Amino acid sequence: MKKIAIFSSSEGSNAANLMHYFKNHPFIGVDLLVSDRFSSQSLVKAAAFGVPTFSFSVAKEGFPAHLPFLLKERGIDLVVLAGYFSLLPICMIEAFPQKIINIHPSLLPHFGGKGCYGSKLLDKILRSGHTSTGITIHFVDEEYDHGQIVFQKACEIDHADTVESLRERMKILEYQYYPKVVEAIFASAQQEKFVKDERI
Repeated sequence: MKKIAIFSSSEGSNAANLMHYFKNHPFIGVDLLVSDRFSSQSLVKAAAFGVPTFSFSVAKEGFPAHLPFLLKERGIDLVVLAGYFSLLPICMIEAFPQKIINIHPSLLPHFGGKGCYGSKLLDKILRSGHTSTGITIHFVDEEYDHGQIVFQKACEIDHADTVESLRERMKILEYQYYPKVVEAIFASAQQEKFVKDERI
């Protein structure tokens, strides 16, 4: 059984989708949910799925230096960021090289970087004049939204779109593809086919 740890700062909708998808999976399980905010609803959702949690306040305490060791002790194979807003420190990147992935609600390298998330990002996309956007799943390095791209999927932007309507369409893509990419990463042969078929 391969073990994943989900990192989430937000309401946890993507985290909940991943926990639901892998609840009875034959070879992948969610072993831990980590949040850098005590108020994150992802902690409540993890409890509902029976997933252990680890939480801290990055604003007050900073990133726990022992967390990479804790993840190693638990046998974590892949760290999956799902609405995690803080920049991971170099100790995490070095402990899990090419074993941390993130999902971003734009087609990187467009509309990436510090602060590019949530309603502010979607409003920026709508105001840009672009006729399409989408999601990007990428490996994580020491910069925001910068690591090697694993997968992208586009969707059209309609002239009548609002932040909310675009958010809902992006969520559909995120829920559909993020678990499949996690599966593909654990099966290298499948990963090559999946990326070839779907990446833009």
